[in-house]
Amino acid sequence: MTREARLDYFPWKDEYSVGIFEIDSQHRTLIAILNRLYSELWEDKAQESLDAAIEELIEYTKTHFAFEEALMEKYGYPGLPAHQAIPKALQIASQALDSTIDFEWIPTDKIQDFSRLAGFDGIWCVPGSPYKNMSGALLAIEYAREKKIPFLGTCGGFQHT
Repeated sequence: MTREARLDYFPWKDEYSVGIFEIDSQHRTLIAILNRLYSELWEDKAQESLDAAIEELIEYTKTHFAFEEALMEKYGYPGLPAHQAIPKALQIASQALDSTIDFEWIPTDKIQDFSRLAGFDGIWCVPGSPYKNMSGALLAIEYAREKKIPFLGTCGGFQHT
């Protein structure tokens, strides 16, 4: 399949929008880089080309997170410490276990039923109370209990368990 003929592996959806133009633009750029990387893998590009795409993704992610965190700090976002600590905690745990930990942040207002949680090996309900959508947080907790998968509740996530 040629680059022109393929569809994006991970297309942008309006539901990803946070309603802040600059953040949404950066998120679109991250998705475009991911799609380029996927395309390079699909087209069986040379390792040097893949390495360059991975490096671009890493560097842009660092830039994006720095921008987001500066914006959160500027406007006094109460979730900033958790935003900064969670990826670091997962990285430390991954290294300690000599394992790979993949994670996905799902806003509570995007959890309408169990289907959004299917396929996860564990749930971490992080600080954020009051959540955007309390029923979404409670659904995640219920899902972990019913499916008997590991659950970690910190801060508000612990209070609701």
